[in-house]
Amino acid sequence: FIEAFETFDINDDASISAPELRVVLKSLGIEPTEDVLTEILSEVDADGNGVVDVQEFLVFMASRTLYKDEDQNIRDAFKQFDKDGNGFIDRDELISLMESIRTKVVRQKKIDEMMQDADFDRDGKISYQEFYIMMKLAY
Repeated sequence: FIEAFETFDINDDASISAPELRVVLKSLGIEPTEDVLTEILSEVDADGNGVVDVQEFLVFMASRTLYKDEDQNIRDAFKQFDKDGNGFIDRDELISLMESIRTKVVRQKKIDEMMQDADFDRDGKISYQEFYIMMKLAY
């Protein structure tokens, strides 16, 4: 985990800032909003100083390794949404799944909200990385 921290700590100041996190997420094909960056950092930044130091990072990563089964569950859930297997969830797939699990009237507004919340790069599709981040933020 130290190597991962060093990769994220682009300016070698022994902390990960929001701009550094943005660069890492962009390299994964995700264009996070400021709100998403703030939410991710606040989850890891135990002392609230606005950056993640190595201890906070290690504690966070260690806690995540305890949830490997949870990660598999997220992958399985993503596959349920991604009906055509192209690695993205589009609006039609989201509507189809919502209807198949017999939710009450699926309203356009609710689908739009769900897409807005999860589609960080605003390309009209939810990638696995975006889905994964949303699921992790939700729990």
